[in-house]
Amino acid sequence: MASLPSHVCPAGRQVTLFNDEAFRQLRRLAGVPDDFANEGWSFESLEPSGAKGGCLMGFIGSEYVIKELSYDDHQSLLEIAQSYAQHVTTGPTLLSAILLHFEDSESGRRFFAMRNAVGSGPFLAMYDLKGCNDDKTLELFGHKIVTVPMLLRSAGQICGQLEAAEWYAYNTGKWAAARADLVVTEAQRQEVVRLMRRDTAWLAQHRLMDYSLLVGMKTGKPGFAPTARLGQLALTRPCSDGSEVAVCVGIIDFLQRWNFKKVAARAVKCFECNKATIPPDAYARRFCLHFEERFVAAKAVEELLPARRRKEVGSPVKVLGVEEPEEKAALTH
Repeated sequence: MASLPSHVCPAGRQVTLFNDEAFRQLRRLAGVPDDFANEGWSFESLEPSGAKGGCLMGFIGSEYVIKELSYDDHQSLLEIAQSYAQHVTTGPTLLSAILLHFEDSESGRRFFAMRNAVGSGPFLAMYDLKGCNDDKTLELFGHKIVTVPMLLRSAGQICGQLEAAEWYAYNTGKWAAARADLVVTEAQRQEVVRLMRRDTAWLAQHRLMDYSLLVGMKTGKPGFAPTARLGQLALTRPCSDGSEVAVCVGIIDFLQRWNFKKVAARAVKCFECNKATIPPDAYARRFCLHFEERFVAAKAVEELLPARRRKEVGSPVKVLGVEEPEEKAALTH
């Protein structure tokens, strides 16, 4: 259902809203005002996200994300909006909170606005994880990692001459993302697995696939992480130095439908192992199994480490498996 609002004007523009009865309900539940997207961003400020689809995106502060929708994703959101609203309001969820779906009247382009699943940085590490070859690191010790699509765009601009350091950082980030252990408490691990099973069952029911778990790891003083709310879940535990580490998680990019295009893409990638393009039921099973292994209880990690290293488990840097840079102090204090 489309409507022309009088008080919802994203970036000050006239828009058509889609299924806003359902999304208004989510805004009320999340404590978000209807006009949250009216200011703080512009259509001209949107930038390529770095994802394979090349969609444009931007931020309203650190709280909300605006993303442009392809035609297929727009149609998908139109079709699932009512069921999505029912799913996220009738039980706990890891799905990111979509709060607004609209079309800009001037340009005809379509967008949605959602709550930022991992909140503000800087992050010790931020990953985009699917449990397949597409896993990648987005940020490490407060530094953004340039993704391949963005590297290729840069390549066109500078006639094929790329910075070797950027390629190295990207490939090293993919290696780290594929092996990252997400250390939480046992109770937190069980809860995440339970929510993931519930969400992926709903996603498979609607023939959705190619979604990701966005993970942001950061540290701060006790109590620094926000409490759980719609579209955000921070799993916190104490560190040996008296600080806390938070593993912030949310399922994002879940509008991709299994259709003829995906079937064709799967055929093209027939020689690629562990690819993202597989049917929804298989995607959901692999997703759950992968993260049941990747989420590790802190006590179990202690038991696996040599005795001389057990005292280091409280440090999130050690469980990331990388050396601690000098900037780490700025991220944790």
